Amino acid sequence: METVSGVFDDLMAFVAVVDAGGFSAASRRFDIPVSRLSRRVTLLERQLGVSLLSRNARKFLVTLDMLAQAFVAQGQAPA
Repeated sequence: METVSGVFDDLMAFVAVVDAGGFSAASRRFDIPVSRLSRRVTLLERQLGVSLLSRNARKFLVTLDMLAQAFVAQGQAPA
């Protein structure tokens, strides 16, 4: 069972990737291996049962799923 902090880490990885414009850019910006970011986003997608990102070797797209858009908005909202 995933802990609350684990889900939070997964959500933050997703927001970091979207905010940076990709896995490689987020990896460089936050000094986190691409493999770790990818794993965290995949875990979040499994937990939610939805695909948040459409990936290929060259780029990614945020899916049109409203849940993905809501996560980005919440992750970037001022505290």
